Amino acid sequence: MESGLLHRVPGERVEEAGFPGAQILGIGILRVYNWHEYRHAVERMDPAHYLAASYYERWLTGVATLLVEKGVVTRAELEARAGGQFPLSRPPASVELDYIPPPEIPRFAVGGAVVVRDIHPPGHTRVPRYVRGKRGVVVHVAPRFVFPDTAGHGMHAHREPTYHVEFPARDLWTDAAASGRDRDRRPVGELPGGCVMNDPRHPVAPAPVAERVQALEGALSARQLVPDGFLDAAAAQAERELSPRNGAQVVARAWLDPAYRARLLADGTAAAAELGFNATNSNYLVVLENTPTLHNVIVCTQCSCTAWSVIGLPPDWYKSPEYRARVVREPRKLLHEMGLDVPEDVAIRVWDTSGETRYMALPLRPAGT
Repeated sequence: MESGLLHRVPGERVEEAGFPGAQILGIGILRVYNWHEYRHAVERMDPAHYLAASYYERWLTGVATLLVEKGVVTRAELEARAGGQFPLSRPPASVELDYIPPPEIPRFAVGGAVVVRDIHPPGHTRVPRYVRGKRGVVVHVAPRFVFPDTAGHGMHAHREPTYHVEFPARDLWTDAAASGRDRDRRPVGELPGGCVMNDPRHPVAPAPVAERVQALEGALSARQLVPDGFLDAAAAQAERELSPRNGAQVVARAWLDPAYRARLLADGTAAAAELGFNATNSNYLVVLENTPTLHNVIVCTQCSCTAWSVIGLPPDWYKSPEYRARVVREPRKLLHEMGLDVPEDVAIRVWDTSGETRYMALPLRPAGT
């Protein structure tokens, strides 16, 4: 079936795929939550539900949870409209941050050695657990972004410098040296500056996803919160604009135009905009150049973020928990299983996407083209 909040995405294995228009509605029009709160809502899903749910069912659950928590709709109404259980995420933890914002001017520079703070906050954080307490080297200083640990709880959030930090694989995974993966290095997408140093009430099966989508859309429409034609227009815009063909044009231009290639590597956001591809969901696009001795790999371990407007919506394999867990640990082996053999003398860098930064790899131009 087709629905305003559902959208068939070419290449998806699931018949019904959730649609970013729901986020545009909740964040851009209703303005009742932000992206960090949404990510935290998905993190709060019951683990069994999270692992069993499709990618876009997680979107649906996160959006519905926030709309209930913000008082826009009620769970009772959603379940009445869906004709069954409407699972929501667990309540957020109560947090009191004793965090002192760092200065506006970056404290660290490219090449500087840093240590990730070994923190374990009860609420939202964008610091991956497996880099906490680890030593790395700053490879890029990014712009100042909102501190997600506070924004994820709807609290006032300051902006602070962020850093792309590289860690040797052998320091993150104890078996890296033995397996020969000590050549592979993995930068975290971004670390905030201050971070460097089954619901027992509902035992029955939930209502089908399609029914839950219609229930949410119906509840919003009944309150006249969905502008006429908005969701259909957003779906059509996604079909038209969120395509990997955009990224192919960027790559082809970079291959043919050395000056453009230099601009692309210096400022991916501005260079992509030259071709009309604006960062719909990306404040900051970083383009990574593959070389004869370096192969770049992209992942989002904590979610599934990509530069939608440039390389399209993420494919199923990119969103899968298996890819997200394994590519940071054994990238060479995983790429082999996926049909790509990276020579042993070529290093692999795995880049972990953050809430603000999006990555795009610039592949080597094939010989003879």
